[in-house]
Amino acid sequence: MTREGLVAAVCRSTEREDAGQIVLREVIAEVQRHLPVGARALRGLFLHRPSRGPTFVVVEPGAGASVLPSATAWRWVSAVNAPILMDVALKRVSVAGGEQLSDAPDEFLSNANLLGRGATHVLAVPLTARGARPDGMVCVEVDCRERIGTAFAELDGTAPTIALWVAAAAPLALLLPMGGTSPEDPLLPVLGTAMTGVRSTLAVFAGLDETLLLRGPTGTGKSHLARWCHAHSRRASGPFEAVHLHAVPSELREGELFGWRRGAFTGAMRDHVGAAARAEGGTLFIDEIDKLPLAAQGKLLRLLDERRYTPLGDGRERTASVRFVVATNVDLEEEVREGRFLVDLYYRVNVLPIEVPALATRRDEIGRWARYQIADVRGRHDGGPAELSDGAEALLTQQSWPGNLRQLHSVVLRAWAFARAVAATAVQEDHVRRALLLEPGSSSSLAPFLRAADALVDASIRGVEAGRPPLPLELAEAFTGLVLASAAERLGGEREAFLHFGLEERTKGGNHLKTWRREQERVAALKRALG
Repeated sequence: MTREGLVAAVCRSTEREDAGQIVLREVIAEVQRHLPVGARALRGLFLHRPSRGPTFVVVEPGAGASVLPSATAWRWVSAVNAPILMDVALKRVSVAGGEQLSDAPDEFLSNANLLGRGATHVLAVPLTARGARPDGMVCVEVDCRERIGTAFAELDGTAPTIALWVAAAAPLALLLPMGGTSPEDPLLPVLGTAMTGVRSTLAVFAGLDETLLLRGPTGTGKSHLARWCHAHSRRASGPFEAVHLHAVPSELREGELFGWRRGAFTGAMRDHVGAAARAEGGTLFIDEIDKLPLAAQGKLLRLLDERRYTPLGDGRERTASVRFVVATNVDLEEEVREGRFLVDLYYRVNVLPIEVPALATRRDEIGRWARYQIADVRGRHDGGPAELSDGAEALLTQQSWPGNLRQLHSVVLRAWAFARAVAATAVQEDHVRRALLLEPGSSSSLAPFLRAADALVDASIRGVEAGRPPLPLELAEAFTGLVLASAAERLGGEREAFLHFGLEERTKGGNHLKTWRREQERVAALKRALG
């Protein structure tokens, strides 16, 4: 295929994953055409790693979730912004067709993984979606043992062609939307554009035993992502143990992780099995890792490094076969600078980082999450409103959602309850508006007035059900009389009530008393109507 043909094929694609696979298949085929007899192009990897937003990874052919782009390749491609060639066995990196960059073993981060999957060489070319610096790469892993330690002219020679193809076609692939919802996945039932990219990266990371770090605001679904990672890992048949450190008293957090023996401290009346032991053979999810005290951070570092730990009050050392997933909603780098988080532990947990975006940047998910929540609550309550109106969805989408998915779910459930109370078949805009008014920080001071309005509506509905006509809307005007009566009682008289609300003109000559009597007659009429 020519470069023009590749661009045309990408433009015909409808989803980013498909376009990435098209690019990789052609790149792999082009490399294979230039290899010596007996050498094989094993696989291609498409990595987009922008400074902001989720990482996007495609592996072609489907080589399993344990295949990760080479960290060494990415480091050098991003540094020199040019195609590079890696001799994996010799731990040597050079610019394709040019100078050697490194042969320092300590700087070669991917040797074991690459050799373990049969790759002796890697060709990587930069991907620049926007700006002058690369924010991704396309690389091909090659098995060619006869070229180990020698010049690899064939691979060097194809690098310019591959670079041209990637420069022309790969950025176009990134303009396409991600795949859509996965209705068969109960842990991630809704996936918008941003979260599909997160899931794509998580699928690559899930098959590894290295520590996964989930970063993002509270309420964005990090716990669900941790469970998804476990369910798609080699440890899926083992336990999934979650420790939410914010819910554990600070003095017990170390013991909750490592366990304790009876008498280890005041109040330790019996032995306690820690999360590390409970998660044996499976996954241990530590939420809000930044809440762990410094003394316990050192012990966690040892557990991550050596898979060894000692319960409190126990002189016997234990081992742990556990995969760790940790999460935080704070800036760990700032915590390190302030001395609240050990720098060594930071580097030990920041192995496979994933940024989970806030809901405000995932607006294509809001309506789908709302419908999912309605279906869920309707199923649990055996009926009720089943739909979400367009106006309700538009109102939900307009909100900023500082509490992210957790807040959205609460508001949708509340709106559903309002809709169910009046036997509506769908959650309407008015139900959502009322639900939002009860949110902290909103116009929540209207809540008492809403309750008063509800009481009048409920009384009217009960009357209709008993065969009586609806209550006249004019009865709502009695609210003015109720407010004046309350003000008069608290401020010392009718005149003081009118003055308080800026009605001084009406008090001249006692004219306010006529208004007072009229408003109280309306209150009396409301009382009679309500029985």
